[in-house]
Amino acid sequence: MKCFNWYTSVSYVLISVCLSSTSVHESYCPSQVSGLYGEEGMISCYFRPNFQTIIWFDETSTRDPLIRLEHSTKSGRGYDSGKYDVLQNGSLVIKTIDFINEQQYITVAVIFGSTNITEFSIVFFVIEHCPTQQSGFFGEKGNIICHFKPNFNKVSWYLEQDKPLIQLEGSHISGPGYENEKYSVKQNGSLVIRRVTEENKAIYTVILIDANNISTVHRVEFKLESYCPSQVSGLYGEEGMISCYFRPNFQTIIWFDETSTRDPLIRLEHSTKSGRGYDSGKYDVLQNGSLVIKTIDFINEQQYITVAVIFGSTNITEFSIVFFVIEHCPTQQSGFFGEKGNIICHFKPNFNKVSWYLEQDKPLLQMEGSHISGLGYESEKYSIKQNGSLVIRRVTEENEAIYTVILIDAYNISTVHRVEFKLETGCCGSQYGYCGKKGIINCNFEPGYEDVYWYDDTIEHTSIIRLENGIKSGKGYHSNEYDVSQNGSLVIKNVQLKHEQEYKVIRYGGENQIMEYRITFSVIGAGVPSCWSNGTASTNPVFAENHCVSPQHGYLGKEGIISCNIQQGIDVYWLNETDEYHHPFIKRESGHISGSGYKSNEYDILQNGSLVIRNVQYKHQQSYQVTFPFDIGSQVDLRVDFLVIVPTTSNSGSTLPSEVTSIVQSTKVETDNSRSVTTEPKFTTAYATETTKPEDWKWIFAVGVVAVAVFAVVVVVVLVVIIIEQPSTNQVKKRKTTKK
Repeated sequence: MKCFNWYTSVSYVLISVCLSSTSVHESYCPSQVSGLYGEEGMISCYFRPNFQTIIWFDETSTRDPLIRLEHSTKSGRGYDSGKYDVLQNGSLVIKTIDFINEQQYITVAVIFGSTNITEFSIVFFVIEHCPTQQSGFFGEKGNIICHFKPNFNKVSWYLEQDKPLIQLEGSHISGPGYENEKYSVKQNGSLVIRRVTEENKAIYTVILIDANNISTVHRVEFKLESYCPSQVSGLYGEEGMISCYFRPNFQTIIWFDETSTRDPLIRLEHSTKSGRGYDSGKYDVLQNGSLVIKTIDFINEQQYITVAVIFGSTNITEFSIVFFVIEHCPTQQSGFFGEKGNIICHFKPNFNKVSWYLEQDKPLLQMEGSHISGLGYESEKYSIKQNGSLVIRRVTEENEAIYTVILIDAYNISTVHRVEFKLETGCCGSQYGYCGKKGIINCNFEPGYEDVYWYDDTIEHTSIIRLENGIKSGKGYHSNEYDVSQNGSLVIKNVQLKHEQEYKVIRYGGENQIMEYRITFSVIGAGVPSCWSNGTASTNPVFAENHCVSPQHGYLGKEGIISCNIQQGIDVYWLNETDEYHHPFIKRESGHISGSGYKSNEYDILQNGSLVIRNVQYKHQQSYQVTFPFDIGSQVDLRVDFLVIVPTTSNSGSTLPSEVTSIVQSTKVETDNSRSVTTEPKFTTAYATETTKPEDWKWIFAVGVVAVAVFAVVVVVVLVVIIIEQPSTNQVKKRKTTKK
């Protein structure tokens, strides 16, 4: 006999009932029930419709009901937890079967209008299993899920092979699939596919040896699903991919961006690619339908839509994917000693503030809006680009450090990035110098090198200068044409056109280490005749004849040109030296001209990079800077001083307006392109455009004296003529009188 105690739901009176083995035949519950792990389970019972109360107990407690049904009202800890339910016919529902459900359940039924109480005892078994059909998404992590009791001895997975692909025994995982990091096994025996590919489309076999050393075999067919993730991200400047997988029987894949939902960005139809994105070279599509972004830019942060048409079917599959661009700074960057350096970061251009630190509490420099400030900027050692990148004006030993940059974006969310900047060992492959100035081919050799030998391209086997154990020698050293610094850099005392050539340097280090570098050295200003040694100008494709000569001039009120001769097709940037923010007012990038100066129609750029000033005014008398790439990783910055000249009176005799402003103080210009100092021009009102030099008064005085002398002679001659003519006149009169 078994007794149960419970409270009624109405009067909360404790009722104790002791049951005999007698039962009502019409009511029924099976003695054993089973269900699949992870599925919904049910202990199906039948009670006569006149029952008053159904109560279910589990092994946890025979006093606190698991769930009860009383006058169609449900209650109990199992019902409150949401894990159990009871039907109106009294059957028990297990919402999701787990191994803890493998136990004995007891149900008690009180029939309305009767003192008989019916009891059933049911044992519930949980069945271990692996669903026979499973799938995963291409490019994603996949799982072949199995539900095994956790106390099994061993589980082995096979992929159409005799030897296990991977196995788990105790807590030890082994097998070739685990060693190549393609697979793993969970503690419940499920197989993990780290990244789903075509090769995973197969039938897997798993053998389970349970705690009682009983083995069972399960087979699972794993398929690939058509799939695109809802969100994808990529690093700015890198190649990006929206990895999708479509079944091999698709006929057409079409990709759209936010620009147009009618004009496809790119399409793949019967293995043929087309579309505006494909034609531009910015996008590609793989044969599995994945979209490739060749170089990620911030404009790629948008929503993409792909539509797949399956061959032989009217079904159309559509996915919507949001692509995010990740701002970042590469953590390892470098530069060459003596050259301009950049610590490149890729931040969205609408950020609020960026601050750079160099192992200090105070910012080295910072940019907020378009305003740059800080000690590093004031010392002219550093600057910041509009994308937040740090500019090192000249790389030295002190720049080899860890920099910290704090970005505050448009939403006032701050992120911290750290970059380690190192000096490149060796020599930059392309360098340049100014004609008539001292030039340096900068190299940075690691400490401890022994000897350095420099060669030019005139004599292959004889060095022009060498540094051996700290002692300098060589024909170039003795002729005072070259020098070599202690870090191995070559110094050209006076750069001439003949130095535009390829140099070779060989460095000997410890333990017979030999390093060789070749450097192409170009001469800026090689088009100036004074720099020619053989009557011909430079043939360098970038530094051509008359290359941005300084100074240059233009006429007030006329169109002016700052003439340069830069190789066509390369990017050119023109800046005002007075602009403290160093923003190009006009630029040519990939053949496209833009900038505030171009939009206002004040400036233009010619094919050879020359700057056009459409209407020269006095404000244009200043120093201009032109910047263009010289080689990979380097650029050229040139300064050109522009003078404004007032036109003289024209040959027709017409003059300029009376209220004309002329320059009375000349501008001092240092013609070195690398450095120029210009005094502010002073202006005054004048009515003539030409001034008389002091020495010209001597000539004026002499001409005046001669003019007076000539005038006097003319007067004397006239008087003499009058006197001579006077008698003749009197004689004529007398003759007329006599006749009368």
